Amino acid sequence: NMIIRIAAETGVTGAALFLLFLFFLFRSLLARRRSCPGEEGRQLATAMIYGLAGLSASMLLFDGLYWFSLNLAAFFFTGLALGSWKKDSVFSKGC
Repeated sequence: NMIIRIAAETGVTGAALFLLFLFFLFRSLLARRRSCPGEEGRQLATAMIYGLAGLSASMLLFDGLYWFSLNLAAFFFTGLALGSWKKDSVFSKGC
């Protein structure tokens, strides 16, 4: 379990901050999905939500962030989500 490993390595504070980061990331993606009037923007936000949900589910089963492919996917989805916050970004054209 990735959360238990993070808690063991960084303590309760690190695990709580990691869970808060995931919570706010999902919350911002859901808000972005609701605020998009265009279909393309909603589809992109939905794809990012599903991707992060899959990565989060994999973290419940094994230490996914220590594998390069899952680590890369986590950084990819997080970068897309953070990039979509800016109003003038490429990802917000459909929104």
